[in-house]
Amino acid sequence: MALDLTDTTTGYLLGRLFYVLERTEERAITGVRLSIRDRYYSAASSTPFAIFPHLMKLNSYHTAMIERDGWAVTVHTLIDEIVSGLQDFPAHLNLEDQGRFAVGYYHQREALKESN
Repeated sequence: MALDLTDTTTGYLLGRLFYVLERTEERAITGVRLSIRDRYYSAASSTPFAIFPHLMKLNSYHTAMIERDGWAVTVHTLIDEIVSGLQDFPAHLNLEDQGRFAVGYYHQREALKESN
């Protein structure tokens, strides 16, 4: 399976977004002990409204740390693309959307692995 740019379901988009935020943190802070995945994956995939505003603030910090890195441009483009498909961060994701979150996360991870 590959990244599906036509999948605009909320769960899938949030999973993609979560991976982009995680990857940005990895680029900004080498050797991070507890990544956003370690701390927030479960909550982000079930209660996005409670987590994503905080993660977006963290991302501003992480992106500022890598402004000279080509990844900063890539991350802004990806976030713009993904967030443009969202109306808001929902309070809860049902089980089906939690599954889509996981698929979106891994599809985005594989797509970025191939491009690096």
